[in-house]
Amino acid sequence: MSKFIYLDQNKWIDLARSLKGKDSKFDKVRELIEEKVKNDEWIFPISIIHIIETSSRLDDRTRNDLVDTFEMFYNNYSILPYIYCEMFEIDNILKNLMKLETIDLNEVVIQNNSLNSVGLKQNPKYDSYFSETIKNNLNIIEKISFINILRKKIDINELNEIEKDNLEYKSGLETIRDKINKYPKQYAYQIFLVESFFERFSKSLVLFANKHNLKKEAYDTLINFNDQKCVLGFLESCSSFHAKTSLIYSISKDQYRDIDKNDFKDIAALSTALPYCDVVVTEKLWWHHVKSQKLDEKYNSIIFRDLNSLLNL
Repeated sequence: MSKFIYLDQNKWIDLARSLKGKDSKFDKVRELIEEKVKNDEWIFPISIIHIIETSSRLDDRTRNDLVDTFEMFYNNYSILPYIYCEMFEIDNILKNLMKLETIDLNEVVIQNNSLNSVGLKQNPKYDSYFSETIKNNLNIIEKISFINILRKKIDINELNEIEKDNLEYKSGLETIRDKINKYPKQYAYQIFLVESFFERFSKSLVLFANKHNLKKEAYDTLINFNDQKCVLGFLESCSSFHAKTSLIYSISKDQYRDIDKNDFKDIAALSTALPYCDVVVTEKLWWHHVKSQKLDEKYNSIIFRDLNSLLNL
């Protein structure tokens, strides 16, 4: 069975440097990756974060080096953004409680379809957006458009918008940190988890209840709210949301480091990679936070901080 392996952007850069003959330190692992990808043993999905970070590189040479590397190894696979994963997950969880049919998220989250990285195929407007000719040639068009988009230098206005978003995410995380540090220490995680869950899913709970003709009190019969362990289990069963919330909580407790403007992008990527990939290769900082929250154990994923660690798989 193929292994899904998620590489942090900096690990793709390591791979690109080896591919272009600029860093022999990763030549051996690159050769192994080439072999495993050719035999469909290893699959390296691309995420929306890879797209944003690559298209934001103003240097044509380094950007195209990265795109060449994606084109060689990703084989058109991509991973769904966390916001879509969360929607599918909460729907599945509620349906499971009611003994309704659920979908196999493993077939939805990672697909051989580059548009999946931006959630386009999950968009209800998808069918009307594309012409029949495009839909009939989708596999070819998806790959070409994805690669061509990344090769094109980003417009300065778009770059400014991305930078603005990064600063807003940074400010948001700083606000969350301040809030978490005011909670009673022994209950800080539980309070943050509950508040985050209802802030994120209150509308989804109402919509689900309306769709299935449930009264508000119905949730009381489905979930034992008097049992703390039961409640936490329910809240944490939404995998991408739980991974995201745990990582935000972890960096908020780290008083020795300032929040970085890129932190939320890293969290967003790991939120889907950890529950749905077999292996994640990330930076030392995030390796530490994943380990401290035991997310690798919870999601039965292997996490490395060095690309060369893939030689030990």
